[in-house]
Amino acid sequence: MEWLTRKEIREAAKKSEEAAVKCSIKHWEQIRDATRAELTQGYDNDRVISNHEFCALCKRYFKFKNNSPCENCILYKIGKGCLGYGIAKNVGVYEKAREAFWDKMELNKSNRIKDFNRMINALKKCLK
Repeated sequence: MEWLTRKEIREAAKKSEEAAVKCSIKHWEQIRDATRAELTQGYDNDRVISNHEFCALCKRYFKFKNNSPCENCILYKIGKGCLGYGIAKNVGVYEKAREAFWDKMELNKSNRIKDFNRMINALKKCLK
């Protein structure tokens, strides 16, 4: 798997909100489509994980001020906020995709494609 690099993620975050959304979609598509071996190898080599370090939207908007680190993120604005800090309007989409990531990697459960697709679809709504 040719994982997104941290540099590509940072560049997308700096370029525009649209570029950040598209990069985030690609990140989740890569996780969804990876084999367990690819996912494990990517994780072990610090190339992929399901957190803010590999999310272009987080790189663009994640700020710890006023106890609302994500309030400027488009996912938060459209009501599909993702982070589990208790400030997002709907943490379920991200939390389920994050759980699916760990299930796939550690338990070899690949039956959670729908959870990845929900995250991807929430991001795609940001492009409309």
